[in-house]
Amino acid sequence: MRSFIAFFFCLLCYTSIAQNAWLQSSNYHFETHPVSDIVPVVNKETRNIALFYKVKKGYVAELYNDKKELLYETVVSNISSGDLVGCIYEKNTYTLFFSNRSKSKIGCVKIDFTTGAYTVIKDLNLSIKGEKAIQFITDENKLHLLTVEKKKSILKLYSFNVQGDFIEKSYDLSDEVFESDNELTFSLYSFLYVINKLTKFEFIDNSLPCSLEQASLPTKIFSQDGHVFLTINLTGKFTYIIKLNLKEPRYDFKKITNESFKKGNYYNTHNSFLLGDKLFEAYVTNERFVMDIIDLESHKSLKQFSITEKDSIYFKNTPIIQEGGDFDNYREFEKTTKFIRKILYSKMALSVYKLDANYVVTIGSYEPKPGAIIMVGAMVGGLTGAIIFSMFDSYSNSKSVKILNLLDSNFNHVQGDIPDNKFDAIHNFIEDKKLKEMSAQTVFKYDGSYIWGFYSDVSKMYKFYSF
Repeated sequence: MRSFIAFFFCLLCYTSIAQNAWLQSSNYHFETHPVSDIVPVVNKETRNIALFYKVKKGYVAELYNDKKELLYETVVSNISSGDLVGCIYEKNTYTLFFSNRSKSKIGCVKIDFTTGAYTVIKDLNLSIKGEKAIQFITDENKLHLLTVEKKKSILKLYSFNVQGDFIEKSYDLSDEVFESDNELTFSLYSFLYVINKLTKFEFIDNSLPCSLEQASLPTKIFSQDGHVFLTINLTGKFTYIIKLNLKEPRYDFKKITNESFKKGNYYNTHNSFLLGDKLFEAYVTNERFVMDIIDLESHKSLKQFSITEKDSIYFKNTPIIQEGGDFDNYREFEKTTKFIRKILYSKMALSVYKLDANYVVTIGSYEPKPGAIIMVGAMVGGLTGAIIFSMFDSYSNSKSVKILNLLDSNFNHVQGDIPDNKFDAIHNFIEDKKLKEMSAQTVFKYDGSYIWGFYSDVSKMYKFYSF
């Protein structure tokens, strides 16, 4: 009977979604070791795809070439305890890094696919005593851990290689001023973690569509072109941007004044989103919404959109949409007053991504669902695949009120419908085929396509589909 059910399930999946089929693994280990998670790693040097399937006793690892032919496979057990926080590679050697919650102990597993051998290093002997871990970051196949010294304005960057060795860089921001709206000044650490009780920095890949849940965080990290950018919106008056050079201990500091800020108005909220050399910044009061697009070099506003509660939102391309509600999954609103109120009393956010030469700007608010377990972001900045899936999962499942806006290369509003992006296509596919509850899902990019996958508890196979 079980064989018949498995056959029927496979036949159903094949006939309904074969047109998107990209790859499937029926590794014999899956028969006795179900997959609970997966880490995909695309090797930009060889174009190979390494897949690390998490099972009860470790990882089943497979390496495919660009023709999706299986080259090597191995099983890794007796691994370092802790969370998987990063993976880097050199030819056919891949190193997985693990860390405990406090980041006080980091270990790694070095896997040589050519020989099938692996080496476990339980502790890399990295000491961050007196420091607060901010985020793991992967950039150009390098893994970094960013920290800040307690009670000071000194950032530290620990950079790891495939062998598990690391080097340290230090960025001294002691001369920079971090101030509250009432003009009291603090060290960077105190400003973040004492005064504002910051819980985390959200790592965002701004080449992807970003949910309002992730964009609502006032502190974000972006990585591009060998640099890391920290954006900080913990006050209404200023946006702080810290740009760190990952190759040399040099930084650039920007303190951008919110020209719409009015001291004494307690009904306000403020956030921003970085894309390239432009900062998209929004400020909302109980009477007005203002969005500025700011050039980072000159600090000047290139374009401003401003409305009062009595105005229509002339720059929107969609209705005011509420998604992910407890009773109605989709609702539309008409009044600007309701939109402003929703933003003001929830977690306001805006996110931006490029669509050819245009910009798609999403403005709105995020509201946690009662009883929801918030798992967005965490310390996934060192895992490209985890970043993409985290962004997709949040994009597809957040509760939000929003409008979408289409702007041209000069930031003028463009009329018309906004095409679905790849995340929309995957989400619609999952909903249509009723695959939302599938185990160990992942999303990653390969050769211009987005790849979505899941593990089937019935067929004991891991399946991937291309979009």
